[in-house]
Amino acid sequence: AAAAQKVVANWSRYETVAATIGCPPHLISLIHSLESSCNFSTHLHNGDSLKDRTIHVPAGRPAAGEPPFTWEASAMDALRYHGLDKWADWSIAGLLYVLERYNGWGYRRYHKHVKSPYLWACTSIYTAGKYTSDNKWSETAVSQQAGAVALLIELARQGHPYPAEVDGHAETFAVDAPALVKPAAPVLPAQGLQNATGESQAVGGAVGASL
Repeated sequence: AAAAQKVVANWSRYETVAATIGCPPHLISLIHSLESSCNFSTHLHNGDSLKDRTIHVPAGRPAAGEPPFTWEASAMDALRYHGLDKWADWSIAGLLYVLERYNGWGYRRYHKHVKSPYLWACTSIYTAGKYTSDNKWSETAVSQQAGAVALLIELARQGHPYPAEVDGHAETFAVDAPALVKPAAPVLPAQGLQNATGESQAVGGAVGASL
């Protein structure tokens, strides 16, 4: 909730960059939260200081212009660097795909038993295991930030649901699942079933119980 509140407080800045790039503001806000906890003095690429070009992967960005950079200029460079100005699938699946790609495929390639905390931290899908820095893996480290999916759900609760159009149908990220309805107990027949010859026949075991 606290992470989402930081995003909501600066929503207009994400909308400004999103309008230029042609992507949902949710994408930019999620990356910003995950890369630098919504710090507007750092690069959207990786959280390095805007006072100079990026040092960590990807290093040397933005390639054009001179530091210090504005957050907006750096953000647009980061999104274009990852080809997100040309990405067309803004379904929820498409969004999560480019978010995981943005962070890197290390989890899928080398640690398939761990679902990327970049997406799934603070959900039941993720427990432990993460890269503590570039190319440094810990099996026991636990991500301390809210993953993209948890943030998407909380953003919906705070008035910014993620809309998407998929095959002509509106798709929204569910906040609350519908209550499950427990089916009524089956009613067993008052008398035995009849077999093909018309004779009375009892049905036992699991089949009988289900009937």
